[in-house]
Amino acid sequence: MSSSDKSATVKAGSRSAIARAVKVLKSGGLIVFPTETSYGLGADAKNRKAIAATFKAKQSPQSKRISVMVADKAMAKEFFEVTPVVERLIDVFLPGPLTIITKGRSFRIPDHPFCRRLAKALGRPVTSTSANLAGQGDCYSVSQARDSLKGVALFIDGGRLPKRRPSTVFDADSGVILRKGPISKARIEQALKVDG
Repeated sequence: MSSSDKSATVKAGSRSAIARAVKVLKSGGLIVFPTETSYGLGADAKNRKAIAATFKAKQSPQSKRISVMVADKAMAKEFFEVTPVVERLIDVFLPGPLTIITKGRSFRIPDHPFCRRLAKALGRPVTSTSANLAGQGDCYSVSQARDSLKGVALFIDGGRLPKRRPSTVFDADSGVILRKGPISKARIEQALKVDG
């Protein structure tokens, strides 16, 4: 019996979805869940074994950075160094399609209520890397993710997701955009201008 045969699926809108997902995350397991862009692969970002399992599932080198999602600005401040620049970006663009890198670590606050509820219920960051093998295209349905990944304990089905661009990745320390996305450099620069 393969790992995918042992996994369960639950609808994102069901009353038990968050509780079941949190239980899996707390045990060090992996989940697949819907985001505002594509399906994400989730693990407890503070659990090293779970992070290692994420790299294994994606067949991705462990040198690659994995971004995480947080529920809100308060959680970002608890787990990341939130400089005045980072705080301004949070206030203007988040929740939304922006991943912020600060001191070499990346996070975002997704514009998807399930994601924020999940991070809040767990009480710490959750990985939000794409639910696909390294180098392959994003998954927009649970069936695509299930075919792609092994070792996932729980699939949370949010239906077929519309294809959207992945988030803009902005390094707040260097001021460089590392991945172009829905939020342009011009908008970021405008947001960071000092008033007056």
